[in-house]
Amino acid sequence: MQRDRNQCILTLVDGMRADWQGSIRWACDVIRFDLRTYRYKSRRLGQAALEQRIREICQTRVRFGYRRVHVMLSREDWEINARRPIMCTMSWACSF
Repeated sequence: MQRDRNQCILTLVDGMRADWQGSIRWACDVIRFDLRTYRYKSRRLGQAALEQRIREICQTRVRFGYRRVHVMLSREDWEINARRPIMCTMSWACSF
């Protein structure tokens, strides 16, 4: 995944800064990593409650697909994208 790759590179940049006492800009330039990606802070709120609810639906209604899971969530006043259940449940027991 892209997120895992970026996390590895962030760790590499931090290690380079610690070992060679260089700046963030220098370390990012050396490995050709975008400085904006290093400084990026996600604004997404915690999704633990939503993911827990999706998991509960998938465990109780195993034959539901992502569309029906989305309909159930929208009836419970969760405002999410229709594809969000797919992203949350790639490894769970739903029949997507």
